[in-house]
Amino acid sequence: MFIFNILLTVACIWLAMYLNYSFLRVARINNVRFKIFELRDKLAFLALRNKIDHTSSEYSTLIYLMNSSIHILNQFSFVDFMKFLVTFYSDKELQHKMDDIMDNLKHNDSTYREIVHNYFAIMHKMLDQHTRILRWFFVPALLIIFFPIKVWQEKVKDKSKLIDNINSQFEQRIQQAT
Repeated sequence: MFIFNILLTVACIWLAMYLNYSFLRVARINNVRFKIFELRDKLAFLALRNKIDHTSSEYSTLIYLMNSSIHILNQFSFVDFMKFLVTFYSDKELQHKMDDIMDNLKHNDSTYREIVHNYFAIMHKMLDQHTRILRWFFVPALLIIFFPIKVWQEKVKDKSKLIDNINSQFEQRIQQAT
């Protein structure tokens, strides 16, 4: 009877993991994608109403970021999402454009500020949700396992700092957009 209970428990856990991965996770990610679709459409409507210039660098940068986010979330994988964020973080030209967007928020209407704020809030939430296990378990575990190896320790710390920097940039942009 004990073995049957263990097998039944393992089967239930496996079923729950399968349902989560196959259906719930996909639904949650699609929900995020549709929120970004909605924000992109609102941004396009602002451009149609001439509230923002559709030829501006700000508009094209935000549309690029939203389209890239939608694309990366279509076939979501943690590795692709992290590559997107690292590329976003390390692209100096894109960072400069983002700084310009954040500087010009004060001069735009509240709908535009809300769109920018919501986009960064959504991406921050995705980053937080999908790097939680990495930040809480894998990084400390790798530091403990590879503690004697300084090279690995520094690489893990650098990646952890990179994730923290990206996270703080999202938080800063959310606060600026408010």
